[in-house]
Order: sequence, then C-alpha cells, then structure tokens
Amino acid sequence: MSLNDSFQCEVENATYDDFGNKITMIKCRGRLVNDSALQLKNVVKPLIPTGGRIILDLASLNDLDSSGRAARFARRVYDHCCKSHYRERG
Repeated sequence: MSLNDSFQCEVENATYDDFGNKITMIKCRGRLVNDSALQLKNVVKPLIPTGGRIILDLASLNDLDSSGRAARFARRVYDHCCKSHYRERG
C-alpha cells in the first residue's frame, strides 16, 4: 500500500453559512475501509459536542469499503448530525 492509499483526513476551520450556522468540513483522502474507520471516528466524535454541521468530503477517496464499518459509520454520523439539527429547531 502506498502513502497515497492510506487514509488521511483534514479538519478545516469552522465557517458559518448565511444563516449563522456553524459548518465544519472534514476532507478525507485515501482508503476509508474497515481498518481506517476508527481513525475517522476519532476525528469526528470530539466535533459533535461543539455543535453545528459536520460535512464529510469523501470526493478524494480512492476506496470506500461499502460492506464494512466505514460506510456504516459515515451513515451514522450523517444521521446523528441531521437528527441533532432538527431536534434543535423542532
């Protein structure tokens, strides 16, 4: 496996949209597979209590293990963020 294939992610400084909502972007590169899901979880988990929206930019991934924990984790993070957003407004 080359360095380009290893999973890497970069958290961009939070910005705010036109409505004042906090947005944190996480850009992911390489291979997000079963073995690298924990790395993504360790990056995302501490951002959730800070509030706002968390966007996972998966456009630069070389591989996404759709049958492993990586895909399920990404979905759970998405569901949690959406539910929290609607709960705050509801």
